[in-house]
Amino acid sequence: MKRAPEGFTFIELIIAGTMIAILFVGLAAHLRGGITVWREATRRIEALEEEQSALEGFARDLAQAVRYYADESEYGPSGLPAPQFGPDGARWYAVDPVSGVRLVSYGCQLLDDVSWWVRTSQSLEAVRLSAEPPAAERLLAHCERFALRYAYLADTEPKDQLNWQAVWPDNPADPAALPRLLEMRLTRLGRRGIQRVLAVPHGLLEAYAPAAGP
Repeated sequence: MKRAPEGFTFIELIIAGTMIAILFVGLAAHLRGGITVWREATRRIEALEEEQSALEGFARDLAQAVRYYADESEYGPSGLPAPQFGPDGARWYAVDPVSGVRLVSYGCQLLDDVSWWVRTSQSLEAVRLSAEPPAAERLLAHCERFALRYAYLADTEPKDQLNWQAVWPDNPADPAALPRLLEMRLTRLGRRGIQRVLAVPHGLLEAYAPAAGP
């Protein structure tokens, strides 16, 4: 009867060690790939959550917009600034459940060599007492363009059709007038574009009247 070998030869040990090394290299590559995918997925989820939080804040401020008047502080150079709705930014008065009426604004702003989509917020007391611009809250980086359009009723048939324009008129008779519907478009470097149509509960839906020529 042949006796079983008591151990491995040197060549067998080298072969076994080589095979184990190859196995560990493959496992390390798979592990490294898995970690890379996990990190990228986490980064994308965090970016989407950041984006969603910023958009929810914008929608919330619009939902809390009010046609604000104050007898002791009328709009004008010596009083409160009037709401402004332009093609690339807007400001309006909103009712905060905690701090009361505030003046908020949104737009793109260059901060530390980076263009940000920013929000500002000031209490009425701060607006009255301070000539300094409010500090900008950085919402989303790499803001290339923040564009707004406003809904009007069509001046032709059918009358219930909406006419979207890039301007909201200054109305001397009603400086607190707010648009009823607006469309926002946010373009960011290296990111997908964002487009939303949002309602302003206390806004107006006016018939579109082209600006008179010179």
